[in-house]
Amino acid sequence: MEDWQKSAILRNIDKLIELTVCNISLLAKLQANGMLSKNDADKLSVLGSSQSSHSQSYELYNIISTRKDGYQKLIACLRETLQTGAVEILTTEETKWKTTGLDDILSITYDEKIQLGMGSNGTIVYKGKLGNRDVAVKRVNSDVTKATMIIREVENLKICDIHTNIVRYFGSKQTHNSLLIVLELCDMTLKDWVFNNKSIDMLPFEILRQITSGLDWLHKRRIVHRDLKPENILLLAQVKQVKISDFGLSRTISEERSCVSSAGFGTQGWVAPEVLAQIDSEDGKNCQFTFASDVFSLGCVFYYVITDGKHPFGSLVMRNANILKGNHTMDPNEGFN
Repeated sequence: MEDWQKSAILRNIDKLIELTVCNISLLAKLQANGMLSKNDADKLSVLGSSQSSHSQSYELYNIISTRKDGYQKLIACLRETLQTGAVEILTTEETKWKTTGLDDILSITYDEKIQLGMGSNGTIVYKGKLGNRDVAVKRVNSDVTKATMIIREVENLKICDIHTNIVRYFGSKQTHNSLLIVLELCDMTLKDWVFNNKSIDMLPFEILRQITSGLDWLHKRRIVHRDLKPENILLLAQVKQVKISDFGLSRTISEERSCVSSAGFGTQGWVAPEVLAQIDSEDGKNCQFTFASDVFSLGCVFYYVITDGKHPFGSLVMRNANILKGNHTMDPNEGFN
């Protein structure tokens, strides 16, 4: 699906969710024209019976947004199943695109007063708008030294955001001195969830399952995240989904290798011991990362969630030293009572 089509769906997603009924007829037609696999259709059917119809419709649009020709084929199936409200929205957006062009459709704005967080390499994430839709806008200074990093981040997002547990990428736009990366707007970080009385009603086990599923998806595509921590894990309240975010340090491990060498090493206290050990070596500016490096960070996140915010290697000041020495502060009984 083209970027403008994804953006059209994003801008109207609330209305589309309300107007789209994922009945047997629609799912069958989408399966017949190749937009849904049998597994996709089965998953949507289970969602319809176990969760709200809104969750089912939301997931349908997530899936279709990843399909080539998905926009046109979805319109055809919606028309055949007499879902005229959704058809009208999508065809109106198509007409608008043909008559006004990319810059008008993809108008990106953000409010510097509403800062959502800091990304890797000094980037800032703001609350913004894509058209009239709320989004997160990541502003990256686009100097020459960061060009390769920015391209890598965007490419990895494009490859991986098809998965439910990876933050959605909607497009990017170059300004005179920075690049704006437009991402799905989520409600809070995992850190916020832990320390704000778990305001989104999700079981810790389900959150951890979704994080693991997202990381597994990355690793199967030979991508290491390299900065997995509670601040880079986001939650969506309406559909109770967890999203891995911030791919600024992510790297791809080539098929013939078992690791990737790169400068930078993530956030102190969440980095694997074998990576920390390299920092003190002569070649400390170029550390080797493996998939296991991410799994170590995932284990720390597991303990953090089940103990309501405790770190398995103690206080912030001592974490790196404790990780290197293997001196954990974990209580085997904590979090399981």
